[in-house]
Amino acid sequence: MKVSLPCLVLVPFLCAAALLADGVAFAPAEDTTLTKRFRFEVDLEMDDLSVMVNGQDIGEMLQLEEDMAASMSIDAAVTDTYEKVGGGRPLALVRAYDELVFAYEANGESDETHQDDVEGSQVRFTWNEDDETYDRAFVDEDEEGNLDVLHEDMDLRALLPEGEVDEGDSWEVDPERVLDVLLPGTDPVSLLTAADIPEEGRGFAQAIAEGFGEIGEETTLVCTYRGTRDVDGVEAAIIAVELEGSLGIDLISALSAMELPADADIESATLELQFEGEGELLWNMAAGHLLSFELNADVEIEFDGSVNADVEGNSISAEGQVYFSGEAKWSAGLE
Repeated sequence: MKVSLPCLVLVPFLCAAALLADGVAFAPAEDTTLTKRFRFEVDLEMDDLSVMVNGQDIGEMLQLEEDMAASMSIDAAVTDTYEKVGGGRPLALVRAYDELVFAYEANGESDETHQDDVEGSQVRFTWNEDDETYDRAFVDEDEEGNLDVLHEDMDLRALLPEGEVDEGDSWEVDPERVLDVLLPGTDPVSLLTAADIPEEGRGFAQAIAEGFGEIGEETTLVCTYRGTRDVDGVEAAIIAVELEGSLGIDLISALSAMELPADADIESATLELQFEGEGELLWNMAAGHLLSFELNADVEIEFDGSVNADVEGNSISAEGQVYFSGEAKWSAGLE
């Protein structure tokens, strides 16, 4: 067999290219068990308030707490056992929900709630090749609950590249999988629409659910491979993450469902959310699973509304805007 000189010249370069390309993939050994903790928190402060009634600014007349602020957090701990793995995903996974806590603080009040209906449960996720989705079932057949609100991906696989990558390569997360990163392991749309929410709050829940359903259309998550580094003796792939997005929610239908004066006409009611930030995913190259994840984003929220009403024979036209800003943080890691 004859080999041309140009081919011989190219061999070292082709070999070098193959060595430089890295495979950052989900591939834990079967029966691997990992305990993971996820945390999402957001801290907000009111920046400005404007209320106009019949053209007169009455914002300064309102009795509001100085430096109005609010914070909210979600903590989740799960233990995953990968019974079977293939094709870059778990084919059979048992998840134990060790802890799920919601906490908030606003206007001097605070609360922390453990979700007792979830904590202590175990759910098996089985990949259904025909439907290209996961079948869900409680390990304990006597348990009951709405499993539609649970998603399998708490590995942040949506951030991984589809194939081998060289240092400096970038890719964008599928818009349909943005929520798998921002709210891993759950489907907020199903959760908000299925939750046992008092009737007076269902309109708001439905409006927010519809907004979440569209978040991927207005949000970009761009990932860039930054090579590897040693993390406590583990070779970790470094994936930088850039987040930019928005969420717009029309609240007219939600407010219309509340008990308002019969002669009140809501002309507009919207919530606009803007966020921008960056973070980093560390991935265990040898074991093929998550090591840690951090993402911080600046957040701006604007509530905007206007209403016309007749009060004791007087026609009143009011409009208002409230502006909040703050920071949102996401973190994940192994315990």
